[in-house]
Amino acid sequence: MLGACVLAAAPGLLAATPVSAAVADGPVRAAGAVSASNTAGGMLAIRYALMYPHETQQLLLVNPIGLEDWKAKGVPSLSVDQWYERELKTTADGIRRYEQATYYAGQWRADYEPWVQMPAGMCRGPGKQIVAWNSALAVSIAAG
Repeated sequence: MLGACVLAAAPGLLAATPVSAAVADGPVRAAGAVSASNTAGGMLAIRYALMYPHETQQLLLVNPIGLEDWKAKGVPSLSVDQWYERELKTTADGIRRYEQATYYAGQWRADYEPWVQMPAGMCRGPGKQIVAWNSALAVSIAAG
């Protein structure tokens, strides 16, 4: 359920590449890259900066909620296929529980529901396999 965009800017270059394209075509790389990212994009930007420190000029994180170095914590990596299987199981109830625990300190109000239904609609619609695959690619990059 992660939608992210990696922004890389260098002299004469400004590229916004969807995660799925970055994975399919290899990482977006630019000498002197400047990355501005938030939430899941922040995880991708940090991973890029760690992998290519000599190509990263600046890193700006805006509200990088939930960033953890899972590798350093010893959490085992999952394959893209394993992430895909997990993403296919995403439901509105699961999204709601996650958001309630993560963003709303255990509380829930009816006016929070649109923030569940927007991503849940993508996970149950006709393109749900594509959404799940793209989410799996994004998570696998972010999780390292």
